Amino acid sequence: MKILILFFFLILYSINVCAQGYLFRMYRFQCSELFDIKLTKPKRFKAVEGVIPFRVNEKMSIGSFYQVTLESKEKDCLFLYPYLDAYENHNLVAKNMVYGEIKAALFLNPDNKEIQIDTAEYVKMIAKDNMENYFNADTVYIYKMKLPKPYKKVFNECIGINAIKTGHPSAMIKVLLTEEGKEKEEEYMKLLFKSIRYPDIAPEYNQEKSERTHKKLKFRSMFHGKKYILF
Repeated sequence: MKILILFFFLILYSINVCAQGYLFRMYRFQCSELFDIKLTKPKRFKAVEGVIPFRVNEKMSIGSFYQVTLESKEKDCLFLYPYLDAYENHNLVAKNMVYGEIKAALFLNPDNKEIQIDTAEYVKMIAKDNMENYFNADTVYIYKMKLPKPYKKVFNECIGINAIKTGHPSAMIKVLLTEEGKEKEEEYMKLLFKSIRYPDIAPEYNQEKSERTHKKLKFRSMFHGKKYILF
């Protein structure tokens, strides 16, 4: 009887691991097929959720959807990977989101252009370093915020990383940390920067390519017997 119970739990564990791996593999395939953006799953992280909405302040409207959430082995860090799309003005949206989310975290109206914040205190802009260390993007904005209400009750610090590269979709990423996770912030940030790489040359993107890729993703979903949410 004990052997049967153990066998049953092993099966459940295997199914769960496969489901977690499936989410990231589908996301990686989508980014590669549509935009030639290469993804590598960070070591000691696993996929725990598919598409989710996230706002730094639940009382404010500003926020975004994230395609895949990865969790560290120690459960002290979450990576929220972005939904990527080459819509018009996406780079401007990524830049404005930086200042809007900081205002929201400070309980300031993110839509009020007259409200000014000290950008030097909250935002670090990287554009002239070795950008191969920063997704191979043109410009990366990094900004830290203390969440007014801890996410999932334990993640109280949020780091926004917005990457912009001409001719490519911008990426708006979130790193969420617990008190323990803050001590490993530098380590986790390095893992994140290594996990995404923009190509040097912008790929051709059009509606036909998008439809073709979505068909492939739907076929893969049917093959795996699992649903992968597409926008």
